[in-house]
Amino acid sequence: MRRHYFATEMPLKSVYLGGDFDESGVRIPPPGMQGKAEPADRRLQLTPSSIFYPALYRTASDAFGGWRTATEAFRGYVEMPLPAETGDHCTALRLELGKQRATAGILNGVCLPWAIPQVQLRDHGEWMETMFQGVAHAYSLRFPSRSVYRYFPMLGSQVSLAPESRLELLFERLTCGPVFGLYFPEALRGYSVLAQREQMATLSEGFVLSGPDAIFAMLTHAATLFRDFKTPGYTLPGYQLEGADPLLVREESRGLVIDTVDAATASGGTSGGLSYVGF
Repeated sequence: MRRHYFATEMPLKSVYLGGDFDESGVRIPPPGMQGKAEPADRRLQLTPSSIFYPALYRTASDAFGGWRTATEAFRGYVEMPLPAETGDHCTALRLELGKQRATAGILNGVCLPWAIPQVQLRDHGEWMETMFQGVAHAYSLRFPSRSVYRYFPMLGSQVSLAPESRLELLFERLTCGPVFGLYFPEALRGYSVLAQREQMATLSEGFVLSGPDAIFAMLTHAATLFRDFKTPGYTLPGYQLEGADPLLVREESRGLVIDTVDAATASGGTSGGLSYVGF
């Protein structure tokens, strides 16, 4: 069996047209959409690069290795899937997307593979707190001269999954073993969080709204997602916070900022993401 160690984040421009996504891999607004959306601010761009799966494995392992509370989130058991296994699964998912007219257009955008280890979840807020510690640690390893700024309270038990997100299925699969996926950080560029959640009613099966997938992508693809302050901000519409606005992660000139954003507000400088996990 062929093992896949290399991949690309590169968009396949002008190859996939039609379906649910445009020539940039952004979701085409469906008829009757109620939420707000704004055109993308093209001054904020991602710069894709080649992917070497063993390097992603080392990045994740380094983040976990220097991250004391990781064992709490994963109940004492953290074992990242091996690079070849991740490469095989993610390559198959990419091929699966390309065979369907409705979904193939998303491959015109930047595509970031990820893998989440098996987890028996106790509390979404506690788990997110631990994941963000991992993101901060990985970010500091990649950008030692920058800082991380956090402007939201401890999450605790106030975090739940947005009903539209389909993330319940993702977490069900995580109880049985690792889950692999492809994160498309700009698939919902310019959409408000409410509009992002609205899309799930008409998107193909196999897509989930960004939540833990995006956090793991931030952990392993910090160089792409947070290259400099000319990259978009990333919302996490798959999570909802009781009594608080959704989370927004963005790069600024001073460093990485983790903040909140009004759910009804649309901005061309922020992006909601989708992941394809192939249910």
